[in-house]
Amino acid sequence: MFIGLGCALCFSPTVALIGLHFPQRCSMTTGLAMSGNGVGTFILAPISQILVEVYTWRGDLLILGGLMAHTCICAAFLRPPPSTPSSPATQPCNLFGGNKTREVKAHNLCSKFVSWHWNSDSPLFNHEFILYIVAVSLLSYGCITPLLFVVTYAQENGVPDRHSAFLLSIIGILTIVGNVTYSWLMDSKCLSCYRVHAFAPIVCLLALNVLLLPVSSSYTFLIFCTVLFGYCNGASTIVIPIVAAKLVGPKRAPTAIGLVYFSHAIPYLIAPPISGL
Repeated sequence: MFIGLGCALCFSPTVALIGLHFPQRCSMTTGLAMSGNGVGTFILAPISQILVEVYTWRGDLLILGGLMAHTCICAAFLRPPPSTPSSPATQPCNLFGGNKTREVKAHNLCSKFVSWHWNSDSPLFNHEFILYIVAVSLLSYGCITPLLFVVTYAQENGVPDRHSAFLLSIIGILTIVGNVTYSWLMDSKCLSCYRVHAFAPIVCLLALNVLLLPVSSSYTFLIFCTVLFGYCNGASTIVIPIVAAKLVGPKRAPTAIGLVYFSHAIPYLIAPPISGL
């Protein structure tokens, strides 16, 4: 629980901060940042197997916990984007004569009365965004199942343990490729106007992969399925925050990204026990 809470508190603000710093090349910069996820999957899958064999599972968890603690150091270097110069409406002005000066801000006149109330600008009042949240939830339910059970499924089909763990490394490699290439495609001139539509082909390919995986018994076909899954998984991690920000606009993008990843996490909680039945 604490691992999931820590990752959630790190991930969503970082993704939103990237979009605020690089609004022109948002897809590419997000793809490069998220490629670290694929690097970790590629490297740590075989290394974790070796660490369990050498140091047992307790030592493996201690080493992985030490690696994750470096997130605190990385977070210390994050900074908000440069603030814009203040408008004349926020400058001090003498309205009362004499030496008394009052600072008048149009935003502050009524913000204390409405700061805790929903308004029509909230992403939750956007029906397109609500449909998108539902789609992301269904997508994440289909994504987590192959990732959890592909190694066990390969072992049940007679694949050695080391070769089964290598399937996760393949997913990690193709996740990096999907991060970089799909983000580059979304930022290209011919496709930059269709970023919202980039979600549909990824959903179709992931659905096809989930349908093919149960009928694949040979190691070669399992590799093909993991290649397809890894690429689509990397592409989806780019598409999800970009489309969310596109649907609600840059002003509400941080809130929208947080809501999307909240809906993305719920199937991760319920899918493993349901799939294991």
